[in-house]
Amino acid sequence: MSYQAQAITAFYLMFFNKVPAVAITSSEELVANISASDINGLRAESFDQLLDPILTFLARRSYPGRGSNTTSLKVKPVVSCTRSSSFETVLLKLTAYRLHRLWVVDKDDRPVGVITLSDVLTLLHAFAGV
Repeated sequence: MSYQAQAITAFYLMFFNKVPAVAITSSEELVANISASDINGLRAESFDQLLDPILTFLARRSYPGRGSNTTSLKVKPVVSCTRSSSFETVLLKLTAYRLHRLWVVDKDDRPVGVITLSDVLTLLHAFAGV
């Protein structure tokens, strides 16, 4: 989804498609991640922020109390891996950054998939033969 889209559009797509997160891109390159948890704690007086572009919305959520001054705000960096990343690398990134998902990108940083904690647990379960 384009970084220029309104945040409310991203939440609508998550709801409509029954997914917990969406990759945010700029010129197809992965630049951010928006998830259902990013709306947690949004107060009624701040609902207008849902009309902001996704990166502005995320910046405000990352740095609460900064109001509309988003000129110096940055979105939390997105963590990713490639299709050739080892299982160990995936696990290390998921745990080190306390992630629920890790975006898989191609050589041009375009998102091509996602690895979730559920995926990891399913793999470990299958490997254990339980």
